[in-house]
Amino acid sequence: MHYNYALLLQRLNRMDEAQPVLERALALQPENTDTLYALVVLHTQQQHWDDALNYVRQLQSLEPDNADTARLLQQLQRAAGASAAD
Repeated sequence: MHYNYALLLQRLNRMDEAQPVLERALALQPENTDTLYALVVLHTQQQHWDDALNYVRQLQSLEPDNADTARLLQQLQRAAGASAAD
């Protein structure tokens, strides 16, 4: 329920409201990969690179063989590095 509500908030561009709802969903189900991915997306949209990297690393620890997660981690690391260079 929290997850779906948070996704609705994200679609409505109400990121400040979506974040605590997603964090609550993650607290209730800490190994929920869909919630972790949603948090990565939310923080990426806000260019909160450290937070996005934190959540993608958690996602990778749950799915160490997932090539998509590994690529996402690399992309976020590049984005964070490019942002820091600006």
